[in-house]
Amino acid sequence: MSIKKNFLFNSALTLAGYIFPLIIFPYVSRTLGVKNVGMCSFVDSIIDYYILFATLGVASLGIREIAKTQDDKRTRKQVFSTLLATHAISTLVVLLVLIISIYTVPQFQNYRQLLWIGASKLLFSLFLIEWLYQGLEKFKFITIRSIIVRSLFSIAVFLFVKNEEDYVVYYTLLAISVIVNSLFNIFYSRNFVQFSIRAICFNKFFKSFLIFGLNKLLISLYTSFNILFLGFVSNDMQVGYYSTAIKLYMIIIGLFTALTAVIIPKMSNYLKNNQIEDIKLLVNKTINILLIFALPTIVISEFFAHEIITLIAGDQYLGAILPFQIVMPLMIVIGLQQIFNQQLLMCLDHKKGIVITTLIGAVFGISLNVIFVPTFFSVGSSFAWVSSELSTLTLALFFVNKKIGILLPVKNIVKHIFYSTPYIIICMLSIILNSNNWYAFSLSTFLCIIYFLLLNLLINKNETVYNFYLNILSKAKLN
Repeated sequence: MSIKKNFLFNSALTLAGYIFPLIIFPYVSRTLGVKNVGMCSFVDSIIDYYILFATLGVASLGIREIAKTQDDKRTRKQVFSTLLATHAISTLVVLLVLIISIYTVPQFQNYRQLLWIGASKLLFSLFLIEWLYQGLEKFKFITIRSIIVRSLFSIAVFLFVKNEEDYVVYYTLLAISVIVNSLFNIFYSRNFVQFSIRAICFNKFFKSFLIFGLNKLLISLYTSFNILFLGFVSNDMQVGYYSTAIKLYMIIIGLFTALTAVIIPKMSNYLKNNQIEDIKLLVNKTINILLIFALPTIVISEFFAHEIITLIAGDQYLGAILPFQIVMPLMIVIGLQQIFNQQLLMCLDHKKGIVITTLIGAVFGISLNVIFVPTFFSVGSSFAWVSSELSTLTLALFFVNKKIGILLPVKNIVKHIFYSTPYIIICMLSIILNSNNWYAFSLSTFLCIIYFLLLNLLINKNETVYNFYLNILSKAKLN
């Protein structure tokens, strides 16, 4: 399946993954309140850490290795069986550690009920095997399955979550959604691969499994570690503010993440065949897509963070405004990092570069969290995350350039920034000329969309936007 079709399916998947939460989050945030939202986020960050230790390098390694076996069912069987068996062993070990921790860690005592629910999420994450379908580029199946499960989950939230005391019900529904996805995945996988004990070969992938796993663990020290550390040194309210800011950011960056996910298998094949020029073209195209969408989004979000937060989460989440403004520029930073780190360093299997890059990011993350979070709480967490991502991006750029000579297109970035200055002018004038910030927000969004279309269709004639526009126009004519 082509990148275009995969991108469309994965975009639909990503949109479903963020539109459904966008629909239910205003309801959940207002129904449960800041404290209970923070409590669920804190527990979920704990469970995600245990899942991280159980999964280690399975996901990244699985996508890469399955992508190499498109026409080799025997090798695919070996890869699948080995990775699933490895994941099963690590999951059982980590599950045992979690059970012991629930009864021995003092900070876990107030969250014992939620942690037991999270244990089921940990166990069934073994069968998610999303890496199999991403490696095989089966994004159509992933999309349809996810939309069905998310629809059922959203309906269940509106039916069963009625007041602040229903935070346990809400977290139970989250765990059930993971279980249902896992059951769908493991049964459907029989159409493409069979698990065989005889096919298991632990030695073949063990080193890569640990290296990719170490990379994931180090990355977590400047991403998900923030919520965990914030929960230990502050309170559920601060976790609620920070997790709300992060959730809104993740909704906004979702589309670009969809593009990155479908490009990784293609990049892996290009590198396998040493198609360096094709890689450069793909990288430049991806950066262009990132910049044309990220820059106006960041500008609007910075000027109207108050309106966005209150619209989606409610007035009680005003403490999330500054963290949200701090993390929004990460759209570009993490977008570039996904290109140079996830697409290139990992597909190049540059183990040294991967470990050094994430190690420095982890050192920055831990150090800045320890320095700033106890005093500045959610704001400190946001600052620590941005600084850590900037450090990892810088190192990823260095190692990619050293390995295959691909540089960051600085001139192209400067050009995009220059063309984006009217977005700032539009927002500033809208605020100056209108005393009502909601009207200014609506007017700015509308005018920025108009300028975006004029810029990319008439001035720059951006290929991606232009082709998308022609597709919509042709479908409209057919109808």
